[in-house]
Amino acid sequence: VPMYIPAIVAPVAPTVPLIPGANSWIVDSGSGHHRVAKHALLAQEKVGLRKGAKMKMLTANGSMDSDQVTDSKVAGHNEVAISEVRVLKSTPRVLSLAKFVDGGSQFLWNEDGPFLKMKNKAWLTLKVQAGVPIIPLDADPGCIHG
Repeated sequence: VPMYIPAIVAPVAPTVPLIPGANSWIVDSGSGHHRVAKHALLAQEKVGLRKGAKMKMLTANGSMDSDQVTDSKVAGHNEVAISEVRVLKSTPRVLSLAKFVDGGSQFLWNEDGPFLKMKNKAWLTLKVQAGVPIIPLDADPGCIHG
């Protein structure tokens, strides 16, 4: 008599939906500064927290003062360092497209999607959610192409 042996199935981690500006960076052509909310700083960003020039910033949440900055990076990729991220009381995570371009990067959005060609010549593939280019905080190492 054949005996039924149930298959052993490895648990699958639930996928967390990407929320632009919360668990991902919004790549924004309308922002002149990279920015992050103080309450949302990651461990590496807390280490780099320091005084910056005092600045009044106009955001979708209204006018806010900023006198702190930090540094960040795309998770797992030292090649994509993000310096001078303004720290605000309340803001989504935003990367300024203008700052990247001023720093020597190029932006391309074609039928294959949006890309940033970094100053070091690496290509960063961006994801799109609701028409917004984003970079997940836990970006897949495969999103950078040398």
